[in-house]
Amino acid sequence: MKNNTISSEHGTVLIPGRTEGPVLISPDTFCFARLGPRSGIITDKRVSLFGQTIKEKILVIPCHRGSTTSPAVFLETCRHKAGPLAILVRKSDSMLVFSVLLVKEFCNLTIPLMEGVDEKILGTLEPDSFVRGDTG
Repeated sequence: MKNNTISSEHGTVLIPGRTEGPVLISPDTFCFARLGPRSGIITDKRVSLFGQTIKEKILVIPCHRGSTTSPAVFLETCRHKAGPLAILVRKSDSMLVFSVLLVKEFCNLTIPLMEGVDEKILGTLEPDSFVRGDTG
């Protein structure tokens, strides 16, 4: 298992915070509306991560495929303590940012969010890589 460190110099911090844990890397666009909210398990059979969980993982995605139900599902997922430790995204959207802000407000839980992460850094990540993040 590789160890990596991500800091604010590697991308644009949208929600600052500190975390560490294993990564879950999705090559596909990601939609929170396709999660089991009690488990954090990905229920969309069309994506490569079908059946895996975002729970206690640093979620690495190319972009969020937002729908207006995404924030509600993400909030419910985090309320059940099945959400990710942090999110690294190449390109963010308003639904992703709104989802993380809702969790911060209603669950008093900060999920660090960074976009535009340097491709060199993303290229070093492998499934189950362990990442420390300080975007504080």
